[in-house]
Amino acid sequence: WEFYWVTSPRSYDLVIEDPRFSQVFLYTKKPVRDRKTLRRARKIKFDIAIDLINGDSVSAMMLTHLLAPKAFKIGMGKCDHAGFYNINMEHPYSFSNRHILESTLELVTHLGVDPSEAERFCPPYISEPKKKNIAEFFHSVHESVNGCPLIGVNICSGETTRLWGSDNFREMITRLMDQYPDPRFIVIADPGSYDAGIELANSFNDRVFIPPKPMDICSVAELISRLSLLITADTSLLHFARSYRIPIVGLYLARKIDIWFPYAQRSGIVESDSENSVSSITVDQIVDKVGAIGDEFKIPGLVTCPTRN
Repeated sequence: WEFYWVTSPRSYDLVIEDPRFSQVFLYTKKPVRDRKTLRRARKIKFDIAIDLINGDSVSAMMLTHLLAPKAFKIGMGKCDHAGFYNINMEHPYSFSNRHILESTLELVTHLGVDPSEAERFCPPYISEPKKKNIAEFFHSVHESVNGCPLIGVNICSGETTRLWGSDNFREMITRLMDQYPDPRFIVIADPGSYDAGIELANSFNDRVFIPPKPMDICSVAELISRLSLLITADTSLLHFARSYRIPIVGLYLARKIDIWFPYAQRSGIVESDSENSVSSITVDQIVDKVGAIGDEFKIPGLVTCPTRN
């Protein structure tokens, strides 16, 4: 088998260096550039084309047919466009309380593969230079974090409905530092929130750190792989953590947990009372949940402390 991937700029950095793919094609919505990409891709003469865009999408349908006109085509969750595919998988959203990963894996049955044999915890590929950069960051703070449990605090939200606010994160870290003397905290921030991350980290002593510059998505994944626990809104970083089997405490919008819960760790969910904002989630809820997860996973330095007896 040879696998090729078509992706948007948003996910390009995550897969471009991954040796599991023979080639990665970038779809930019720029006609001149995309025409050149289509010409290169069509020369490969794909046998099978899988459209992973759930639901009807004219762009996805057109790309599937233009990239692989003679291939056997598998779609997911198509309604009006189902007739343009040889097989149309049921929409993953149709399965209540079943993680989207499990529903998506069902498509491999059409490739002669038993989905029960698939590896569910499949972390992203990280290049050696990016591993080295993260190792250098940890080396720079070695004396402060050596042997200590590391709690990642992701302040990125993905969208405004998931913003929890710097004041909440600051109070949360303060409370956790008072309650647990051992953990060290790593603030994770994307370019858009990096200044806020610097301000948050600098408001504490030497138990709170932030990388010296914003990181690309693969470097963030490598950093997450070294954590003891990640506290984050429901973003892609939460699912990276689960791919490494890192315990999480996740801030979720109401009604967003049925298929997007942290894989194999429902216990990490703190759910808002609103579908439009996580602002109703309190610092008390997060602090209590961190203690509960510390006990559940027996995280050194986070197992039941006297103030929680």
